[in-house]
Amino acid sequence: MREFDRKPSPTHLNSFFKKILADAEYRKQFLNEGEWKETIEWKELVNPRTKAIVEQINALSMGRLKFKDFKNLKVDGIDGYSRMKKEKLEVIITKEDSERVDDEFEEERLRLSVKRWVARGLEIEKAIRKIKTDEEVRMNTEKSKRY
Repeated sequence: MREFDRKPSPTHLNSFFKKILADAEYRKQFLNEGEWKETIEWKELVNPRTKAIVEQINALSMGRLKFKDFKNLKVDGIDGYSRMKKEKLEVIITKEDSERVDDEFEEERLRLSVKRWVARGLEIEKAIRKIKTDEEVRMNTEKSKRY
């Protein structure tokens, strides 16, 4: 049985599942019995541009990231996670991450937003900061509309 040295990120799991579904030879090492012959098509849930930016942000420490890094992180339309419900998200992300998000935010819409970013591959700390940044921008915009 194979084990991970550390907890795999959603991005790594996404790549693994894409490869295992597409490559019958690669799957052989994971078979206990029987044989897989078909290729199964994998639909990418995150657009490539967003995925690349998430990977860049994950590669940096929190101390090196600025407000604008999180403000400028966007989905660019609608992806496979944009409308995903809580039940599906909680299957994708870890229980620990889900509990951490629930402890951090009271509003369900904010909890779902963080969980969607974690599902897209953004590390939990960075996903929390992303949504806090979005909320700060939203509040400032609402304030400026009043005056």
